[in-house]
Amino acid sequence: MKKAGRLGNRLGVASAFALGATAGSLATLVCAPQSGQVVRRRLLQKARGFQKTAERQLGKTKRLIVNQADQFRDTAIDTIDQARDWVTQRVANGKHKVSGHRRIVRRRAIRTA
Repeated sequence: MKKAGRLGNRLGVASAFALGATAGSLATLVCAPQSGQVVRRRLLQKARGFQKTAERQLGKTKRLIVNQADQFRDTAIDTIDQARDWVTQRVANGKHKVSGHRRIVRRRAIRTA
């Protein structure tokens, strides 16, 4: 849970940074005295740069999530195997004890009858 919270915080910080950088870039381009063609070209370059950055960040996030999912799966498999072994051991021991206990109960029932 804590790791998932950290990931959410990191993504929130990265998103806030990207949004602030975008807003600052747009404000600078709008306020600067340049022709429309130059402004559009710069906006397009900035947009492509943000797109590449977003794709890289999504790739990193995807790898992180896949890695965590693999770790979770491995832990779950190990836990299930341990539980299966524990139950198998208890059931095997339980059958032995129950069958022995039944003999004792039968002997007592025969004696009291």
